[in-house]
Parts: sequence; C-alpha cells; structure tokens
Amino acid sequence: MIQRLYTITGYELYAFNATMEHGIPSLWVIAKNTREHGMNVVCAGGSHLDPVRALKSAIHEIAGMLLITDDELEQKREHYENCLQDPYLVSQMGDHSMLYGLKEAEERLHFLLRNDAPMQTFQ
Repeated sequence: MIQRLYTITGYELYAFNATMEHGIPSLWVIAKNTREHGMNVVCAGGSHLDPVRALKSAIHEIAGMLLITDDELEQKREHYENCLQDPYLVSQMGDHSMLYGLKEAEERLHFLLRNDAPMQTFQ
C-alpha cells in the first residue's frame, strides 16, 4: 500500500507514535513530496486499539488528500504565505494543513523529519 502510494503520488510516508498516557495507539503520518510541484508536506492521524489499524486509518486519510489539495495551494498561495509569517491569520482548520503545503514551512517539522531516533515496532 505504501509503495503504491509513492508510485502514484511521489510522496514518502513517515509514521510517528503519538500515543498518550491513556495507552490507545495513536499514529501521526507525514507525507513528504519528492516532486517539484504540489503540496510539500501533508499530515494525517489515526487511532485505534489495534496499532496496525490505527496506521492504516492514517494512511487511508492521507491518501485521500495527496492529489486534491495541489490546486487550492496554488490558488491561495499568497494567503498561506501570509499565514506562515503571521499565525493569527490561520483562522480555519484547513489553513493549518494548507500552510504545511508550503516548502518554507517544512523546517517547522525538522525535529521529526531529521530525527535519528530508533524505529519502533508494533510488538
């Protein structure tokens, strides 16, 4: 599923364990674009008592967003660039996700994307 998604969209997936103290597995997935055009980063999450199902849920959510947001980013690029400079302009839920479509916003996620922490398994 992950390889097919990469082949079709050009996005690499990174999954992060976001499970909190309640112990219900929560996964955060970041899709990073390897192409020159389109959204740079797209994020989604999934949660389920079964961590594999939580991950699948996050991947399904992100797969549905990868190719449909490119046009909106280009149409409203100036607005999102302004949001990058002034967080008070982020006024709608969609502003958050579209903001990370800008390459300039990626550095905010470097603490995850450039982290050399050891990988975890579901065991």
